[in-house]
Amino acid sequence: MQSSSVTPRTERVSQDVYNTPLWLATLIVEKLRPHFPRLLPIWEPSVGSGRFLEALGPGYNTIATDIRPDALGLAMPRKSWVLDLATGELPNVGVAMGNLPFGLADQILPRLLPQARLSAYLFRVNYLGGQGRRDFWAQWPVQHLLVSSRRPSFVAVCSTCKATQEEPGRCPCGGHFSAQTDSTEYACFVWTRDRKPLPNLPPIGHL
Repeated sequence: MQSSSVTPRTERVSQDVYNTPLWLATLIVEKLRPHFPRLLPIWEPSVGSGRFLEALGPGYNTIATDIRPDALGLAMPRKSWVLDLATGELPNVGVAMGNLPFGLADQILPRLLPQARLSAYLFRVNYLGGQGRRDFWAQWPVQHLLVSSRRPSFVAVCSTCKATQEEPGRCPCGGHFSAQTDSTEYACFVWTRDRKPLPNLPPIGHL
């Protein structure tokens, strides 16, 4: 989960939780699935609603962590525990993937990337920029960039009271929650711990 750029003039979602649409998590997982190990753990570090592990499906050794205890109450069989990605002890895994809190990404990515053979995280494309990230990109160049051909919707906004929630539907005020397409482009950033590109995957591709 991460901060969305779609709601600057509307009420922010509680705790800045913007869960990844299942269709987008599924596209990412299916693109990378041939490179996932069957035995090594697959970890969603900031699990939120668990969209990436839901898209992954059964048959894998999965781990879910989140700083919010309520995010771990999902009925999906996996190892799970409360974890602060900025300070906690991180597992060593085969794959780490998901949608990290955007405001903490600069702090936690240098901690996360050494923990996984393959890392795949959803960010705005403009995460590639920024003077403050020059040293990070020099140390951790991305091996693959998989751009979403469709802009995702992370939040639905009520037409009447402007309240927000994750999914479209009726609002208690009588209005209707409509999905709001995000105002920027997103991509799955793919890193490998050995800095080698994955076979049969272009450096820049589309989902």
